[in-house]
Amino acid sequence: MAYRRKLSWSTIHTAVCALHCFYHRFLRHPPHQFMIPTPRLPKRLPLVWSPEEIQHLIRTAGQHCTQTQVILIVAYATGLRLSELCHLRLKDLDPDH
Repeated sequence: MAYRRKLSWSTIHTAVCALHCFYHRFLRHPPHQFMIPTPRLPKRLPLVWSPEEIQHLIRTAGQHCTQTQVILIVAYATGLRLSELCHLRLKDLDPDH
């Protein structure tokens, strides 16, 4: 009777990489003698927050610090990445747009 375990992608990927390393680096087998296909990472849909959830986040952050609220509003309105947001300067903003 075959027993099948439900393993995550990262667990399988780690095991395959370990076997590749063992056979190729330690046993010095040529790559064409031992090949295990690497599993593909399953594609997941991104989590999208509703407008109500965004408003709640901004309102909640504003209760503690106005600066945090402004940062969240700018990030949400512009779609900036975190690194871009961190390097944003006042001269980069155009109040007419």
